[in-house]
Amino acid sequence: MKRLLAFTQRNLMVYLKNKSSIFFSVLTSVIVLGLYLLFLRGNYTQPLIEVADQMSLGLSAKDISLLSDEVIIAATISLSTITIPVTVLQNVVNDKEKRIDYDILSSPLKRWEIILGYFLSAVIASFALSSLLTTIAWIYLYFQADTAVNTRNMLQIYSLNLLSSLSSSALYMIVVSFIQRQASFSSFFGLFSAMIGFIVGAYVPISQFPEMVQNFFLFVPQTLLTCLYRRLYTENLLDHLYQTTNHPAAAGFLNEMKRIFSIDVTFFGHDLTNEMILVYVLVLMLLSLSIAIFIYAKRYKK
Repeated sequence: MKRLLAFTQRNLMVYLKNKSSIFFSVLTSVIVLGLYLLFLRGNYTQPLIEVADQMSLGLSAKDISLLSDEVIIAATISLSTITIPVTVLQNVVNDKEKRIDYDILSSPLKRWEIILGYFLSAVIASFALSSLLTTIAWIYLYFQADTAVNTRNMLQIYSLNLLSSLSSSALYMIVVSFIQRQASFSSFFGLFSAMIGFIVGAYVPISQFPEMVQNFFLFVPQTLLTCLYRRLYTENLLDHLYQTTNHPAAAGFLNEMKRIFSIDVTFFGHDLTNEMILVYVLVLMLLSLSIAIFIYAKRYKK
């Protein structure tokens, strides 16, 4: 156990000592948030505010803007649990390229300790940093409105941070096992960072894509987890709005907002419940971890 902890700590220290790695691991989330604040917020909210006013639904511009803020915060946190593990797992590539893995193999470390050490370092870094971002978001939302999020939702979000970190780390352990050089990793990460924001619906909600594209994106576990993040972040506010608006058309309008913001999603015509998403993510996570263990066990065979 001491060897495993020491190796995990070593991987974390390599990541934390490289300030540029930390920056680039959260850069995608920062870009999404920046684009939203500078350009997209009005595009998201203004048409909805105008329709709500025209129909006299009793929904304030502040409530609609707050709901939009929660949706983008959810996507930002979700993205951080994807890009951070990938950046930490750069250690795998670096160790291969510099032949450090030979030294690791000649050490007293067992194969399973090497595999688990890489995996745990990615999970720990992702969970810690995403939880830090979650706490900052919680503070922001708390000062916006007391109906934004409650303590139960936030505890569930912290738990989801852990699940998403585990899922992403397991999946991308497989991906980085096929990358041999830092230059290749940099090219992959640049392309990956650009694409993942669209795949999880951070730049544009996946409801705006054709149905075939939506179904394809929903095969990706992180896209489904982003939907869960959105549900948890918006649950308290939506419950409040459903209860306080008396207009008969208000419920239909709120349901349409949930569809537009990809809070509610359908997969080949079937509504996806929280339980269905969690089962799919857990099964795929265990499958990914099993494949990763098989690949790395062959590579690190002594």
